[in-house]
Amino acid sequence: MKIRMHFPTTEEGKEALQEKIAEVHVKMIKHYINKLECSPEEKVKLFYEIKENIKVKAEGEMKAGIN
Repeated sequence: MKIRMHFPTTEEGKEALQEKIAEVHVKMIKHYINKLECSPEEKVKLFYEIKENIKVKAEGEMKAGIN
């Protein structure tokens, strides 16, 4: 079986794809956290810790790309 993949070629298309990927990742993380056996407070704390970790990594990658 052959599969053809068509990726966006414009900047707007690439940005839209990145946004969609990010949305799916957030949904996956929320789903995983909701399945955990811990208190709602711990789940919220975990979600924000993951969010901050992702933010820090993204900022680091952006700085590395600039240099």
